[in-house]
Amino acid sequence: AKIIAVVILVAVVVGLLPGLTTWLHAWVAWSFQISSPIPDGGDQVGAMVATWLCILYFADTRLTHWSYRSTPPIQPVRSMIRYSGSSLLILQTAVIYGHAFIAKLSVPEWTNATSLWYWIQHPAFRPPQFITEILSFISSSWIGTIGQNYGTLVLEASLMLVFLMPRRAAAIVAVIAVVFHIGIALTFGLWSFFCSMLCVVILGIIVPHTNRLALEAKFANSTKNPDPRITQNGG
Repeated sequence: AKIIAVVILVAVVVGLLPGLTTWLHAWVAWSFQISSPIPDGGDQVGAMVATWLCILYFADTRLTHWSYRSTPPIQPVRSMIRYSGSSLLILQTAVIYGHAFIAKLSVPEWTNATSLWYWIQHPAFRPPQFITEILSFISSSWIGTIGQNYGTLVLEASLMLVFLMPRRAAAIVAVIAVVFHIGIALTFGLWSFFCSMLCVVILGIIVPHTNRLALEAKFANSTKNPDPRITQNGG
C-alpha cells in the first residue's frame, strides 16, 4: 500500500494526467488522514483540498498539468463544475481561518493576550531554546504580548475575509500568512501543517486573485479592441 501511495504521489507532483491523479491523490490523502496514528490538522486540511481539486480538474484530458495549448475547448457544464471547485477552495480557506479566529475568541488566554506564553511553556510544544528566548523577550513587554496574540487574531480575521479584498491587499495578507505559517513551523515543528496551509494560501488566495487579474486584463483588452464583426454590424 505504501508503494502504491508513493507512486500516486510522485505522479501528482510530476503533474501526470491531472484528471485522474487528483482522484487518486484524494484517496491517498483521506486514507492517510483516517488511518494516521497521530492526528494532525494539516492532514485534515490536505484531504479537503485534495477533494476540491478533484472538482477543479474535472474531466481534464491533458497529459500533464503543465500543458495548455493541447487542452480542448471547455464545455459550459465542465466549466461550471470547475468553477465550483475553485469557489469551494476559496470558501474552504475562509472557513479554516474563520473557524480558527472565532474559536479563539471563546478562549480566555487569547482574549487576555497570554495564550502564546502558555504555549511556549508547555512541555509538549515548547520550541527550541533560542526561539523560546526570542519569544520570551518579545513577551516581556506589553506591546510585544499584544502584538503576538492580537496580531494573530487580526491576521486570521483578515484571511477569513481576504476574498473580499482588493488584489494588492490580498497579496499583502497572503505574504504575511506565509511568513506566519513559517513561524509556526519553526516554533512548534509543525512542518506538515505548514505544507498544507501553504497550499491553502496558494490555491485559496493567490491563484483566484491571479485569475481575476487575467480576466480584468482580458476584459480591458476587449474594450480597447472590440470584435470587428460587432463594429461592422453597427454594434
